[in-house]
Amino acid sequence: MRKLPLAHRLLLLWFAATLAVLVVAGLLFSVLRGQQEWDEQTRTIDAAWHHLDTETAYRAQELAEMTQTLSASPKLQATLHLFDGYFDSERGNPDIFDFPARELALLLGESGRASGVDWLLVSSRHGPIAGYAMQQNLYWSQRSEGAPVLFASKASLAPFEPIADLDLTTSAGSDKVRFGRCRTAPGIALVHDLPVVSTAGEIGRLSVGRCLDLGFIERTANETGLAFAIGNDDALHSAQMPAQALNTESGEERALTLRWFANLRLGKSGEHTFSTATAPLVDGAAVSFRFVRPAESGDTATGLLIGAGFASLATVSLLVFIIGLIFMRREIMNPLDRLMQAVDSARGGQFVPVDGKLPDNELGTLARVLNETMTALTRERAHLHTLVDTIPDLIWLKDTDGVYLACNPRFEQFFGAREKEIVGKTDHDFVEPELADFFRERDLAAISADGPSTNEEWLHFAGCDYQGLFLTTKVPMRLADGTLIGILGIAHDITELRAAMDEIAGHRDLLEIKVRERTAQLEAAIELQKKTEQALQEAKEIAEAASQAKSNFLANMSHEIRTPLNAITGMVHLISRAGVPPDQQERLHKIDLAGQHLLNIINAILDLSKIEAGKFELDENELQPGIILANVSSMMLDKAMEKGLHLEIVNDVPGLVLRGDAGRLQQALLNFAANAIKFTDQGNVTLKVSREQEDEHGVLLRFEVRDTGIGIDPAAQARLFSAFEQADNTITRRFGGTGLGLVVTRKLAQAMGGDTGLSSEPGHGSTFWFTARLKHGLAIPAAASRPAIEGDSAETRLARDYAHCRLLLAEDEPINREVALSLFSDVNLSVDVAEDGQQALDMASSGNYDLILMDMQMPRLDGLEATRRIRALPARQHVPILAMTANAFAEDRQRCLDAGMDDFIAKPVDPEILFGTVLKWLRKRAASQTNRV
Repeated sequence: MRKLPLAHRLLLLWFAATLAVLVVAGLLFSVLRGQQEWDEQTRTIDAAWHHLDTETAYRAQELAEMTQTLSASPKLQATLHLFDGYFDSERGNPDIFDFPARELALLLGESGRASGVDWLLVSSRHGPIAGYAMQQNLYWSQRSEGAPVLFASKASLAPFEPIADLDLTTSAGSDKVRFGRCRTAPGIALVHDLPVVSTAGEIGRLSVGRCLDLGFIERTANETGLAFAIGNDDALHSAQMPAQALNTESGEERALTLRWFANLRLGKSGEHTFSTATAPLVDGAAVSFRFVRPAESGDTATGLLIGAGFASLATVSLLVFIIGLIFMRREIMNPLDRLMQAVDSARGGQFVPVDGKLPDNELGTLARVLNETMTALTRERAHLHTLVDTIPDLIWLKDTDGVYLACNPRFEQFFGAREKEIVGKTDHDFVEPELADFFRERDLAAISADGPSTNEEWLHFAGCDYQGLFLTTKVPMRLADGTLIGILGIAHDITELRAAMDEIAGHRDLLEIKVRERTAQLEAAIELQKKTEQALQEAKEIAEAASQAKSNFLANMSHEIRTPLNAITGMVHLISRAGVPPDQQERLHKIDLAGQHLLNIINAILDLSKIEAGKFELDENELQPGIILANVSSMMLDKAMEKGLHLEIVNDVPGLVLRGDAGRLQQALLNFAANAIKFTDQGNVTLKVSREQEDEHGVLLRFEVRDTGIGIDPAAQARLFSAFEQADNTITRRFGGTGLGLVVTRKLAQAMGGDTGLSSEPGHGSTFWFTARLKHGLAIPAAASRPAIEGDSAETRLARDYAHCRLLLAEDEPINREVALSLFSDVNLSVDVAEDGQQALDMASSGNYDLILMDMQMPRLDGLEATRRIRALPARQHVPILAMTANAFAEDRQRCLDAGMDDFIAKPVDPEILFGTVLKWLRKRAASQTNRV
């Protein structure tokens, strides 16, 4: 049979290929469509498992948190201790345990209803005590004779009635939530059986369970859009679950990471796609979980469309085939023969261009392009050959069978042969069989990798007796259509480079190790920081609540102590002024000292509380360190002289003016000085200030107190600056004190940018010091000295110049009223008394007073509101109102000033401060009235 021309064969091939493509496309579409549907169903079922796993984990965490909270309940702990103690002793009347068991049952019932659990059970080591199950509060009445009796109540206030015993037996204790049998209905549940532990060990158990009922199953089915079932033979399932899908167990394993479920399988059964998994139960058995989704049928319309397309394309292909036969004989066959002759000549290595007249069509254009391309390729081949020859690396080209096609001069030195001797041969013709096999293995590795394959190898040159380490790279060479035509090899000499790399390899490896270690540390630090931040936020909220509660407590305690203390010190002052025998005067002096000591303790506690609560604020005014030393020395001189001590001042910064809180510096130095005098029986006490550092921002001052007292043991020095700590904390200690002075001093120093410390040796005295960083100040004018009333005292001036003034005293405490009235009667001031804020408002409205003394806490109407209403009266905006209260916090002072008061006197009241403050505001009122006139 005559062979058909190439053009005809191409047309026939095209026609057959078109038909084949249509058939294959239809089959491929069906396969891909089915695979797409299967992938979609798989993703839906995987999402459903993740949803169920997350929901289970959330419920388990919620159940665990509730169990932990209940196990720590004081009522539950107390009840278990009561029952534990009862059974360890002789059996008594068990009726006394019914009440705590009943109370515990009510508590468990409230918790169970609030959290939605199905049962709660508390058991001691000897049996059940109380619980909640089936919407009932339960407790077991312990009887001396016979088994315990179960009582139940359906509501908090409903009576308890005896019922038949229920099987709510707990399993072994665990710190994890697990699946178990539902103890109140068929099915399974999330169960947490937790031992209740006290300092004495395990005293009972708490069992909590939440059943996975039909409601949970239907909700899961609705949320996932799949039918859902739990259980084996007697499974609970959603309404849309097909009956025939409940018993399918085959299917392939599915790799899916879940926390609560294992043995995941996925498969098809008829028209349904199903997935199953199992989970272990507490009793060792396993329970099955199942999702089912109906499988969708194929797309009939797509099949019909493919068939119609196939028929249409087949018809068109037949028409094109007939027309092509006629056209190709005239326009293609002859020119194509001439083109093939030119290609054959190029293949032989001696290209003969297509000559003669060329047709005016694509074949003619192809012939011209072939001529131009082959000429350019011949020129480029010459350039490439020159380039390859000049490269110092070894370069070679093999075909797929390992036969050499070309190489450069450097490669010729390796084999010790010319290129024409190498081309057409293999490695076995030039090197040992083992090395030749190794070269071939690397060739095949590059082909298999379909990319560059690199290795290092030692090569010995046959042509020049050179041996070196080379980095060899082999790359498979492919045509544009991907056809493999050979392997290109390049070997680069890295002998010197490797020597240099080996020299720094140790450093690089060490650096990499350090980087990995540091990276791991940083990752751990970041994770720890996240946990720490969360813990700190929780601790901050707890600390803020505790701090507020402590502040409220201290404020109340301060007020309640200062109020009677004001009465005590006031009465002592009045009795002393009335004149008493010397021995009685001495006793009154001791009472006054005790009151001042108590006041100092209260003030120290308040200072420490404000510092720890972050509400402590420092003033900033010009000060002179030398004046602070002089003030402290003046205050402590009498006590030093009483003990026969020499009090010395050393000022290394004379005339220095700084900015800071002089009062707090004096308080800190006074604490050290008082301790030094207390613990020194003979010798001297030295107060010293010096300059430690100075820059453009300020000065770091060092205050120290040095004594020749008893000294401090080194073991006690480390805890001296802790609250309520002393060097001697035994009950036989010689010296008193609260141990607050040093810790307050340290807090003050740290607030001012400094610190505290000491050096001491038993029997050789001690040196306590603190530092403070203060800003540079301006020179203090001579007129800016501490204000004082020159000449006569405030008491004398009041009695002499303001006896005509009329005062209003608002005070609800009778003794404090009596003390105040007695003090003002000594200076001949007329005082009216109001026993509460409402009475003070009424009297201020109807009377004309020169000054009002106002307590803060009073019945009916407190002092703050009374002040606001007095200020709202037309003619009372400028009447001085002074707070005289036991609320001594800075916040209390500010509240008084915000309410409209002019000044603040803290109880217990110092008569000199009281008279001085009253005198100041009476003088201001007199001056303002003169100006208005």
